[in-house]
Order: sequence, then C-alpha cells, then structure tokens
Amino acid sequence: MRQPLRQPHPLRAEEIENWHICAEYIIYQDGADTVSMNGQTGVETFRSTSVGDVINNTILALTLGGRIFITAGRYELDKEINIADSTIYLMGAGKGFGLNDYCTLLNVAGGVRAVDISGGVFHRISGIYFRGGTLGITATSTPDIMIDDCSFTDQALDGINLATVKHSIIKNNWIEYVDRTGIDIKDTGYEDLGHFKIYGNHITHWGTYGLVMEGPETPRGSYVGFNNFYTGDAGSNEAIRCLGVSHLNIAWNLIGGLQANQAGINLVNDGGGHGICDAINIVGNVFRNKEGVAENMKYCIQSDHATGHVVVAYNNFSDFITAAMNVTAGSDIHYSANHGFITESGGVTGVVADGGTFAHGLDATPTYVVVTGSVAGDLISVSALGAANVTVNIKDEGGGAGTGQILYWRAYYTD
Repeated sequence: MRQPLRQPHPLRAEEIENWHICAEYIIYQDGADTVSMNGQTGVETFRSTSVGDVINNTILALTLGGRIFITAGRYELDKEINIADSTIYLMGAGKGFGLNDYCTLLNVAGGVRAVDISGGVFHRISGIYFRGGTLGITATSTPDIMIDDCSFTDQALDGINLATVKHSIIKNNWIEYVDRTGIDIKDTGYEDLGHFKIYGNHITHWGTYGLVMEGPETPRGSYVGFNNFYTGDAGSNEAIRCLGVSHLNIAWNLIGGLQANQAGINLVNDGGGHGICDAINIVGNVFRNKEGVAENMKYCIQSDHATGHVVVAYNNFSDFITAAMNVTAGSDIHYSANHGFITESGGVTGVVADGGTFAHGLDATPTYVVVTGSVAGDLISVSALGAANVTVNIKDEGGGAGTGQILYWRAYYTD
C-alpha cells in the first residue's frame, strides 16, 4: 500500500512536489473512460464515460475531506462538479495558459457551471484550466477558499463568482475572454476583517468588469495587489469596480489598454443598498495605454458618489483621455506623490506685486495655499485660487500696497 509522504493542510500547504503521491484519489483517462483510482492502494474505484460523475463520486467518497489529483489531459466536463461538505483539495497538473501546454484541461459543456462550492470549509482548487461553460468556479456561504494557478477562458458569465464568502485567497490565475466579469465578489455577509487576498492574477478581455467587489456587507480588510488588468473588450466597463466597499487596499496593479469609455478604478454607490466606499487605499498602481492603440481609458480613477477616508498615493497615471481623476465634490480623498496628477507643489516666485499672481502647477484648483513674504513688515494674504494661478494681496502696515517681493509658497489639493 502506498502511503502519502506527508499530510499538509489542504488550504495552507505550500507547493508539494509529490502531490500526485499524496493525493487520496487520482483521476486519469483510459480511452473513452475517465477513471478514479485510490491513491494509496492503487485500486480503481470509479469508472465512467461521464467526467462529472467520476469527479463527483470521488468527492463524495472523501467523507473526511482530502486531495484529488486530476492528471494532465483534456476532459470533457459534461456536468457540474459539486463540493458541498468536508475539505476538498482539487488539483490538476497545471493551468497551461501563459506558461506551458502541459495542463489539466476541463472543457466545460455549454450551460454548465464547472465547479459549485456550497458547503464545507478550507477548500482549494489549483492547477486546472477551465474552458467554456457559464461559470468557472462559483461559491456561496463557504469560508476559507483558495483558488490558485488556474486558467479560465470563454465563460458565458464569470470566471470566478463568490457570494457571502470570507477569508479566501485568489492568486496567480489567468482569466480571459469571459463574457461578463473576471472575478465577482458579492456581499460577504461578514463584518470582521481579513476577507480576501486577490493577487498575482492576469485578467484580460472581460465583457463587463475585470473585478467587482460589492457590499453592502463589505469584504473588509481585503487586499487587491500585483494583478494585471489589461485590455477590456469594446463596450465593457472598468477594470476594478467597488460598490459600497470599505477597508480595502488596491496596490501595485497594472491597469491599461482599456477602451475610451472606461475607468480604471470606479468607487460606486449606486443607490441600490450599497453604502459609500470608505477607508480605501489606492497605492502604487500603474495606469497606461496599450501600445499602438488609439483608445485610452477615460479616467484612471472615478468616483460617481461621495467617498470617505480614501488615500490615493504613489500611483503612475501615464495615459488617459479626459482626466486622471474624476471625483464627486465632497469626497474625502487625500492625495500624495502621484505621477501625472500633481496635488502638492511649492517653491519661490519671482517678484510679485500687490494683486499679482503666480502659477501653482497643480492639476486641480488648490484647496489651500501657504504663502510667506520676503520683506519684513508686509502682510501677505491669498485673495483668489484659480485653476492655474494664485492671486495675492501684499499690504504694508498702513493697509496700502506693499513692496513687490519674492514669495515662498506651498499649494495643496485634496477632496
């Protein structure tokens, strides 16, 4: 009898070189049949021409949970894979897409959802290429899911769709040519922190959105980072859409190649029960156009409604048609050190007279300006703030026009 070399936790295990030996069951093709073999005894347990039946029967056999390894090859998935209990680690030989051709390909029949997770805890799906069907992976009311190193293409709806799910990881997946949304996360139903880590994914050619995170019970404490959102299809919308989300970090993503009607990131309260987007850090992202393509994104970051406690810092706004930022008045947004959207500047002017102006160089009308004169006794005040210039009054102690002089100044813009 073959024994597993080690028994790692199915969700938190690192990569395992001998996973095909560790697996409780191994699924492979034998002519027109798909076969499930006990990975420890080598005994055949299930055989059928239906790929879905073999996988589902194998899952049901793991009453206490365990690992299922699907060997490399093309499998015609005729019915939905159901995970409703225990702890299942469903793994393939590789996602193939973007790396190599050696993979486990599940070619999903039309109208079929590839994987539905509706119960249990600590599930992991890894190293599988899902092609076709309506949805790649969908889950409802199931915590602690990891989806990693998978490929999703040609889904009629979404690549990954999760509802009322928390404490989950989506990493290193390749998602493209989905008709609706690459990754859709709705109403987690939980208020505690630490919901999602979404990183290292390549999402391209989405029909509606690249990534949606939707409240009203928000995925608080989530992290979206080091993803590549590139080239939404014509008629599609933004790369990242947040509806009523709070306590979210969006960091170090590449967003680009979008069509002219799109925004890179949109913070939304659509009046449909979603609260404002609040306590969000948008840091270190790169927004750029696709090389050699005329269409640019309309805005890098857009907010259709008032937001609260948002930080926009260290982003590179390289390409856009209309503006880097399109934000509703009254939003609470703090800007710092962004390239392509200057919100803080300062320096030393030439000689400015009473009632004179100097250019502030910001990409928006300053919120406030601090000015210091160079002539003792004169009083300096700002009389007007414009889109390009600052107007100052320079008065002597008697209230008359003061001496024309060099000014030291600092200008700031924040919502």
